[in-house]
Amino acid sequence: MKINVRSLGIPLSDDLEALVERRVRYGLTRFAESVHEVHVTLDDLNGPRGGLDKVCRMRVRTGRRRLCIVEQRASSIEAAVSSAAARAARAVARELAHAHEVRP
Repeated sequence: MKINVRSLGIPLSDDLEALVERRVRYGLTRFAESVHEVHVTLDDLNGPRGGLDKVCRMRVRTGRRRLCIVEQRASSIEAAVSSAAARAARAVARELAHAHEVRP
């Protein structure tokens, strides 16, 4: 599983990048055979003003070129990443279950 991390309004430190990779791998490990790549974009919408302005967007590409996209906002980037990773895992589970349904 390839993970790409991009930051728009937040300094991307080694610790933050490691946190993102750790959370994504933890959430998607059970789908490792089906998930080809994950693109993570981190953004700070309001800058120093604060509030629920930290955004984590994840685009997860599974087999057969299917794409799951989730976005999560929170007051801290760590919380946004954790919630987005959990939502991405649920979205991938739904997508894979839907792809494996037997059609009449």
